[in-house]
Amino acid sequence: TLARGELDRNGQPYWEEGTTRAHGLISEVEWGLTDRVALNLTLPFITARYRGDHAHLVNIRGEPKPIDDGTYHGSVQDFRFGLRYGLKAGVLAVAPFAEGIIPSHHYESLGHSAIGTDLRAFRMGVNVGRFLDLVASGLYVHTQLSYAVLQEVAGIRPNRSSLDSEVGYFV
Repeated sequence: TLARGELDRNGQPYWEEGTTRAHGLISEVEWGLTDRVALNLTLPFITARYRGDHAHLVNIRGEPKPIDDGTYHGSVQDFRFGLRYGLKAGVLAVAPFAEGIIPSHHYESLGHSAIGTDLRAFRMGVNVGRFLDLVASGLYVHTQLSYAVLQEVAGIRPNRSSLDSEVGYFV
């Protein structure tokens, strides 16, 4: 991913200088228990760097350290374990899911180049997808809608909803 600048709470540019670049390598194991039920375990490795004038000076142990020093910082992130159920198959596929998220270790979570939030979470949602063979053979669309309940921090529970969509083509 590549991000330039930052937006304020109203979606307006807060500052436009600086870039954050992150790369992820995701290791995942998935078990099909039946033709409709699957379990998965995921552990991503994330590396990120920030280059710009708005660096955060933080350290998980309380000593100032420039995490946003222009170099890549990488580590494994959070264990994710989930359950998915194939509710409907055919032209339109629907699969609800539930997922637990547990940090693999305590890591820096404040800074542009932080690899994650270092918070436990429970996520639930639904995947909906279909092939668009009438347009082109092998073309598909997939959407995931989810809601996450996160660990409380400083008296605030930063729960969130997410909508991800993709269009793809099997070559």
